[in-house]
Amino acid sequence: MTGVCIMTFTPDVFPTSFSLLYCPFPSCCLDGPLKSDEMIEHAKQEHSITIHNPEAVLPILDRYLLSLVERSRDTPNLKEVGLESDLLDHTIRVELQTKRLKDILNHQQLERSGLFKQPGECLFCREHFVDKYAVFKHMFQVHSFNIGQLDNLVFVNEFLAVLRGILSSNTCIYCNRTFPDAHTLRKHMRCKQHFKINSHDTRFDKYYIVNYMLPGMTWLDLSDDLANLNIKHDGSSGEEDADEQWEAALDDPADMRTQCLLCDQQFDQPEDCNEHMTDFHKFDLKGQCEGDFYTGVKLINYMRLAYRDGKCPFCEGELCHEDDCLLEDHHIQMQEKCKCTGDDRQQRVPREAYDRAEYLIPFYEDDNLISLLDD
Repeated sequence: MTGVCIMTFTPDVFPTSFSLLYCPFPSCCLDGPLKSDEMIEHAKQEHSITIHNPEAVLPILDRYLLSLVERSRDTPNLKEVGLESDLLDHTIRVELQTKRLKDILNHQQLERSGLFKQPGECLFCREHFVDKYAVFKHMFQVHSFNIGQLDNLVFVNEFLAVLRGILSSNTCIYCNRTFPDAHTLRKHMRCKQHFKINSHDTRFDKYYIVNYMLPGMTWLDLSDDLANLNIKHDGSSGEEDADEQWEAALDDPADMRTQCLLCDQQFDQPEDCNEHMTDFHKFDLKGQCEGDFYTGVKLINYMRLAYRDGKCPFCEGELCHEDDCLLEDHHIQMQEKCKCTGDDRQQRVPREAYDRAEYLIPFYEDDNLISLLDD
């Protein structure tokens, strides 16, 4: 269907220039929306209007295009806008930028007074918090995920929903690479240090206040100095070396294997390891965690340390390492003295043994069993 494609704007509509735009010219028969750079080229090719210094109008492109519609009515032969000599265009840009910034700051203030105080959930471990401030603090401190301070963001709920959608498709937020499962994705993001936003990814410009502050300035401009710190003396960025190291780590089967908490057996998948512990050792990791991520982290690290130190994690009794005695042999020998049993009942580690902050420190840098806690 062809026809007139005119956008209408209300106080609730915000920067469509960061998403998709419909052409506002009444004579245009463009059916669908275009990205901002495509719309600027469209204005040049289809409406013979060249927009100079287009970067300065990206945050206000929706309303700026409407202003061009008005100007073209008064000036039918309008061919170029944005030249230094175009004082009217300069005035329009400043007025639109000021109005847009005011709208954005008002919206952010509404978020501060309401949204920021609402409960939130971590993007990575599903831990729940009393407000958004606690969510962002947790993601930075625990997962090293830094997307900026809340005071520098706007449309926070939408931003979190977009990030959650990307992660749910097993796609890296930074490089957009897709992986077969969530565990491999997390390992990639840790190895490549991709727990961050790519400053070159314009999908996220909408959510940063700086993009509305000054005409033509984006958060990419502010990050240039930081990016330069990653340049090697030979002029390369080091990204290729990092890629090779990551690929080597990903392809190394031993690096991806998961060791049992109670014996030396290793498994290709953490799910297989968990099944082994449940069936063979009568230990239900998920059942003992009761759905609490941090409880699971502390339990896993405690049991790793106990096994390393030659202690039974259930009763803290000494294992017979000199005889290469297996844990189940220890259970049989110690049935009358300790809490662990040799029968078919499920084993449980006493909560007071592992429920300590010190066990939040990882025993293994990338313990594959922890990925089970995300489910």
